[in-house]
Amino acid sequence: MRERVKIAFLNSLGLALDPLLSHCTRQKIDILILTESYRSSGTLPTDWHQHHLFARPNPSTNGQIPGVSILWRRDLPFHVHPLPPHAPHALSVRAGPHTITGVYYPPSLPNTAFREAIEKLPNDPFSITLGDWNVRLGPLVGDTRTNARASIMTEWMANRGLHVWNASLAHGKHTFFRRDHKSVIDFAVSREQDCPAPALEVDDEQLFAADHYLCIFSFLPTQAIPRVPLPNAPRRLWQLDRLDDEDVLAQYVDTFAANLDPFLEDASATRQLQDRHAATASIDALGTRLTQAIHDALDASVMPTTPRPKHWKWFWTPHLQNLADARQHAFVQWKRAPNSIDRLRLWKAKCTAQDNLRQAIKQARARSWQQFCFDMPRKSTTECFAILKRIRRRKHASPSFSHPDGHQAAADTMVSHLAHVFGGEAEPRPHRTDFLDNPGPSPFDPETLQRIILKEIPPPKRPAATTSPAP
Repeated sequence: MRERVKIAFLNSLGLALDPLLSHCTRQKIDILILTESYRSSGTLPTDWHQHHLFARPNPSTNGQIPGVSILWRRDLPFHVHPLPPHAPHALSVRAGPHTITGVYYPPSLPNTAFREAIEKLPNDPFSITLGDWNVRLGPLVGDTRTNARASIMTEWMANRGLHVWNASLAHGKHTFFRRDHKSVIDFAVSREQDCPAPALEVDDEQLFAADHYLCIFSFLPTQAIPRVPLPNAPRRLWQLDRLDDEDVLAQYVDTFAANLDPFLEDASATRQLQDRHAATASIDALGTRLTQAIHDALDASVMPTTPRPKHWKWFWTPHLQNLADARQHAFVQWKRAPNSIDRLRLWKAKCTAQDNLRQAIKQARARSWQQFCFDMPRKSTTECFAILKRIRRRKHASPSFSHPDGHQAAADTMVSHLAHVFGGEAEPRPHRTDFLDNPGPSPFDPETLQRIILKEIPPPKRPAATTSPAP
């Protein structure tokens, strides 16, 4: 039985990421598209899988051209394959036969550039395009007026046989708001036959961004989407800092020693085996038992723990949570105001609550940074290098290999490629030897090498003492 695919999309200007991800998790959102992203590198602080079209410099205005980010849950049961950017202001992923594209077209984009950009969007079957178009389609979607882009987008949809789902599923539901006006500029567009049983919800009761509502589009896939295999074993964590306690350390040693006695007897018997295959199987079993003995000793002494979520904020406090709740309460009060006078008064209250939260977050981050700068000089060199390495790793996305047909197809493709490269099938390249005839004098003297090794290379990366050059 096929399950519905739920895609949420939202303009990320003024985004509160943590409440949004918590809400998406509760609503079982599969894919989240964030438009107008000004992130220029790195990843978002979350354990969701991520694919980014980073913001890039705009030479004409000395500003930035916003990008798009696509996130999908780590526990998603089906495979999502990121695609390289193929059109301006757009980013795509593939889930089974469906190509899902997030777009953001800035209001400052000229109409000619807008026409060229949308013509480059995917036109294959089962394509779905969602995001912030900054187009006013007027009565078609229940908006109050149109703009110059409306005729361009309407002609483009007619030529491709596309349907804007806001017209039939959320007619008149505003996706953008300001104090003095509202509009519909966030759309979900596809062919009608490509998305059976569609649904579009505009969540105007929750405030996650500055001036846009969260939109959720869902449909029933026309074909099965490749499933993700279940993980072999979850990663286990323990409170290892408790080993500093002598009583806890003694309990760990005693428990491990008790678990080790039968293991040593079997290990001694394994050494007597003559059959190679039997010895190999016995060694594998011994490795599993030794690992289990260590885990059991840790469970009985230091106790297991759970990993902290990546979206956890080190500066978040109960005071900030209260301010976030107050902002949400002020927003709901403004939404439900019975008349214009009350709406004006409550709008000011909502803006004040939002400013208070923003200012408090800024101050909390500054205090955390000052504390970090105060603590760093008091740590050892090894601890400082480890902290800086973690910071650097967070700012750079790790490369990964993916395949549209799923994880197994990716693994098979990589095996075939490695077999071709290292299996002797490829013709070896000729190696140059002419530069070895006269290498010349060494550019480094022994004193320089010793200084670099002992003073500039971190201790874990230094060569062994016996290989150090003599002074």
